Amino acid sequence: MKATLVIEHNADNKGDAHMTFTTKNIKRTLKKSIKTLSQNAVKYAENPEKDFTRNRKLPFEKVIETTLSLTGKTLYGELSEQFGIHSSSPTVSAFVQQRNKIKSTAFEDLFHQFVAETNQPITHRGYRLLAVDGSSLHVPTNPKEVDSYHQKANDSKPFNLLHLNAMYDILRKTYVDATVEKGENKAFATMVACNQSKVPTIYIADRGYESYNNFAHVQERGQKFLVRVKDSASRNGICHGLSLPVGEEFDVSLTLHISRKQTAQAKNQNLKFIAHSSPFDFLPCKTKKNEKIEPYIMDPRNQTSTRKIIVNVIQYQKR
Repeated sequence: MKATLVIEHNADNKGDAHMTFTTKNIKRTLKKSIKTLSQNAVKYAENPEKDFTRNRKLPFEKVIETTLSLTGKTLYGELSEQFGIHSSSPTVSAFVQQRNKIKSTAFEDLFHQFVAETNQPITHRGYRLLAVDGSSLHVPTNPKEVDSYHQKANDSKPFNLLHLNAMYDILRKTYVDATVEKGENKAFATMVACNQSKVPTIYIADRGYESYNNFAHVQERGQKFLVRVKDSASRNGICHGLSLPVGEEFDVSLTLHISRKQTAQAKNQNLKFIAHSSPFDFLPCKTKKNEKIEPYIMDPRNQTSTRKIIVNVIQYQKR
C-alpha cells in the first residue's frame, strides 16, 4: 500500500481543496536537496582543503543521510542497521570523525532548501497562518558552553539548556523555520526577517512573544499578527497603563506613539515610553534631551505608511 500524506484545507471559504504528497516524492525531494548540498561540500567542511577531498566509505552525502536517519539507538546499532555487519561496514569511530568534519550550517541550509522545495503556501481567506512557539532542550552538561550553562545556588546538579523556537505552518502542518536563541523575542524577529515570502501572513504566538518590537518587525514587512498578551493588571505586560474598557469582553483599536524619551514634553504628548533596556529596533537606544521627539506610531486606522502598526486589543471572557 502506498503511504500518502494528504493535506486538506478550506480555500478562502469557497470549497474544500486537497493537496496530496506521497512520502516517496518527499523522500526524493530530500535526497535531491542533500545532493545539491553535497555539490558544495567544501563550503560546509571544517577543513575545506582536506575534508571530503578523497573517496571514502562515508562521503559527505552519505554522512548527512545517515545522520538524518538516526532513531535514538546506540550508534553501533544504527550503523549496523543501515550498512549491515561485515568487514567493509564503517565503524563508529569512522562515522564520528566524518560527522565532525561537517559544520552545523550544512543542516541549517539543508532545512531551508528542503522547505523551499516542498512548502508551497496554503492560505485561509487569503492569509498564510504561521504559529510560533518555543521549547527548552536539555543537552549534555558542558561548563564551557557558558551561554546555556546553568548552576543553581543549591546543591542541585548543573545543566545546559537550549531554547528552541520554531515556526509552524498551521494549514500545511509543516515547520518552515527554527532557531536556537537565548531570548524568544530575538528569535521571533529573526524568523520573521528570514521569511521572504510575499504571501500575506498572520503570525500567531503566545505570551512569551508579547513585545512591541515583535509587532513592529511584522508590520514593517507588511504582515499581520495575533499575539496573546498579559492581562492589563500585570505591570510587566504591554497592556499595563493603556486606557482599556472595563469588562470581560471587548475589541478596541488603539493609536500608540512610542518613544524612548520620558521628558515633560513626551509626557504632555501622551507618548508610550519604552525603556532604553527594552529592545525596539526602530528607535535609537539613546537620544539627546534636546533632540526632536520622533515617535514610532502604531495606528490601525492608517496603514499606508510602513511606520504604522496594527494594534488591536481583544479580551474574551474566560469560560
